[in-house]
Amino acid sequence: MSVAAAIDRFDIKGNGSFPGWLNRITRKATIDRLATVQSRREMISGSGVARRMDAVHFNAKLKSIQLTLDLLELQLHGTVTTIATD
Repeated sequence: MSVAAAIDRFDIKGNGSFPGWLNRITRKATIDRLATVQSRREMISGSGVARRMDAVHFNAKLKSIQLTLDLLELQLHGTVTTIATD
């Protein structure tokens, strides 16, 4: 299908060969198809979205823990006398 749509763009007088051009068209179509299948699989299973949400939640939790540790260290050294909570 991609070859039929792109055949008018093949330049017979150009430096490239028809087999090389055909290889490039086929390779690009295959990569596009594999990417579509993979993204559809992630949408159906939700695993891609779930992984991203888990990563965001994990990073937020990690920042919160780091902030708490920083405040506890400051309190330990007497720099801060109270820890503010939200």
